[in-house]
Amino acid sequence: MTKLSIVTATYNRINALRKNIISVANQSLKDKEHIIIDNLSTDGTDKLIKDYSKEVDYPVIYVREKDNGVYNAFNKGIKIANGEWIHTLNSDDYYFNNENLEILLNGDIKNIDVLACAILVKNEESLNCENNLWIPTYNEKIKHYNFPHSGMIIKRCFYELNGYYNENFKIVSDAIFAIQNLPEAKYLLSELPLVIMNNKGISNKVSIRRTFEGIKCMLFYYNFPLSYKLKSIFLNCYRDFITLLKLIKNKLKKDYRIF
Repeated sequence: MTKLSIVTATYNRINALRKNIISVANQSLKDKEHIIIDNLSTDGTDKLIKDYSKEVDYPVIYVREKDNGVYNAFNKGIKIANGEWIHTLNSDDYYFNNENLEILLNGDIKNIDVLACAILVKNEESLNCENNLWIPTYNEKIKHYNFPHSGMIIKRCFYELNGYYNENFKIVSDAIFAIQNLPEAKYLLSELPLVIMNNKGISNKVSIRRTFEGIKCMLFYYNFPLSYKLKSIFLNCYRDFITLLKLIKNKLKKDYRIF
């Protein structure tokens, strides 16, 4: 059995994907496969992956077909994976260094279901992301798993026993998966940075869908007191509103040179 399956979903992200696949190829962990689910990209991704698969000494599985969102793509990749462990690495993200992945998977993890690792959130406006380290934590008081999904390496058998990502959600399905399944998991928390994540992905963009899915997730999935849920919904909506105002102001400033 392969040690690790890396699943990447992509759509017209060829420039980011180049960095992604280079980071996979440079990993000191040799026992791996890279599964790339491509939603019929038209930017040359197919040629990039064809060349990539010829240049590396591990399997590259390329699925090029229409999908119904990133979680549908992840589920496709997970279901065809051959690895004992699975890591979903978004096309905009890449590994922090060449060694941490091997260090984590060669540790004492025989009875572990989930490795929850730190990530760096990269701000595109700044080359310095040192202050954006996100370390996984568990809040005992409110029973909340604050694990960044891009930092989780999950056993394939855990997916098979507990289910996959809810494809009815396009943005918060990873959070719902954690809420529903992590209480059943034996997990290991690590402060080793695993991934550098771009902060410009869909989950970080203000949108009606993100706000709606966030409210629905908070109300119907989180096991928090009602007062805490309402407070969180208010704060999140207020944050999105302020962010939207800033975006509008910057747009006006750029277009009309005002303010």
